[in-house]
Amino acid sequence: MTLTPLQLKITRRYLSRMGFALAAMMVLSIGMQFFFHILFTFLLPSITDENWYIWLLTILCNYTL
Repeated sequence: MTLTPLQLKITRRYLSRMGFALAAMMVLSIGMQFFFHILFTFLLPSITDENWYIWLLTILCNYTL
């Protein structure tokens, strides 16, 4: 199946938007994780030694977005 130039342009536009949105989501998620890790390190330093801490931090930041 070949696409017409207009269909190709529209398809590229939508895929570019999806790519930028996924990249923005990833950057925001990593930023939130970094922020909360620094915050918890100062407020509750003992919690950062737990095994479940990184899992919980990742899941909460991704779920929030």
